[in-house]
Amino acid sequence: MKRTMSMMLSMMLSLMLLILPTLACAESSKPVIEPVIPMPAQLINAVLADEGGADSPIIYKGATEEDLQYYLVAASFVGAYAIDISEDGYPIYLLFTPGTAAVARVLFIKENEMLAISMNGEYSRASNVVLNRHLAYLEKDLKLPSGKGENILPQFYTCVGRNPFYQAVMEIDSVFDGRRCWVECYDGIDMTRMSAYTTFMAAFGFDVSVDSVMTDSDDIPYLVYLLYTNGDAEILVQYNATEQSAFVFYEPGVSYYLLSGSELLEALGE
Repeated sequence: MKRTMSMMLSMMLSLMLLILPTLACAESSKPVIEPVIPMPAQLINAVLADEGGADSPIIYKGATEEDLQYYLVAASFVGAYAIDISEDGYPIYLLFTPGTAAVARVLFIKENEMLAISMNGEYSRASNVVLNRHLAYLEKDLKLPSGKGENILPQFYTCVGRNPFYQAVMEIDSVFDGRRCWVECYDGIDMTRMSAYTTFMAAFGFDVSVDSVMTDSDDIPYLVYLLYTNGDAEILVQYNATEQSAFVFYEPGVSYYLLSGSELLEALGE
């Protein structure tokens, strides 16, 4: 794996970033996280029929399974990550916004061609301008380097604009059955940076879902394990929204080619 900065310099920068915010705002170290939900006027086939309210869900009519998946991808772009809780043949997903108690419920009823999103908590609605900027990456005609294998994807630190403060091969019992894997540790990863990574990974064919959630004493899901997979390779990101930290675990036994910044721009045609 390519590295653009020595370990020593990376650790020094990380220590500085940890110390400076503490000195500047010791009393407000935890970030304020605002839950956001997407609400485009149209998905793929489905159209917005009801914008919802305090006690009523957002409703899309003419919905298909394709619209459901499209909505879940759009939600991940604004920091609302899905976990599948489907039952009795009905696709049901919960959307978690790490660091908040807000949870949205997404229900698809095939026979009625309806997609319903109900919200528990105060949400902002993503503007179409912001959402379209993310969704445009799904339409990119990628120009991938030849001869680099099947699992070509962007480097995490290229997407988030941060270098890891630590990286090594490690064994962790709860990750990939305790097999030795490559791990990168980051600080300063806010929701915007995580959304950027999710967007770029989606452009390269990776789906994201919530693998597991950890809650604090107030039952707020502060820590989520996000699983990015293309059906062949898996990257697990342990994301702590309140501490703004991310640990990235690469599935062992899989060959990756991680794109540098210039390679990513070239692949995206930018």
